[in-house]
Amino acid sequence: MTPTTANLLLATAEGRECDPNEVIRQLNRWTVLGVSGGRAHPIIDTEGRTVGVRLPINASRCVDIVLDWCDLYTVSRRRVVLRGADRGAVITEQTESMVDCEMLDHVVYRLSCWK
Repeated sequence: MTPTTANLLLATAEGRECDPNEVIRQLNRWTVLGVSGGRAHPIIDTEGRTVGVRLPINASRCVDIVLDWCDLYTVSRRRVVLRGADRGAVITEQTESMVDCEMLDHVVYRLSCWK
């Protein structure tokens, strides 16, 4: 089975339990459409709690939004290696922490752009 961002296990996610629909409501709907085409998946930690939302950018990249314990967000762009010896490895390309809900929309869009 080829690893993709849709079935990527984020075992290191630590944060507060949150409602994924509330996180999506804090984003501009055009941002969600522009980043992921409207797709959003809940991030579930190792204890089975929903701690954030994953917006898949393409087959190998995603933007993860995780609610921290201090009611701020950590936003990360992650990539799954699809070829070579490191196939299946998850690489965190960029991370912004301590993001409040007013800046969440801008940070998510900025991290979705790479080159």
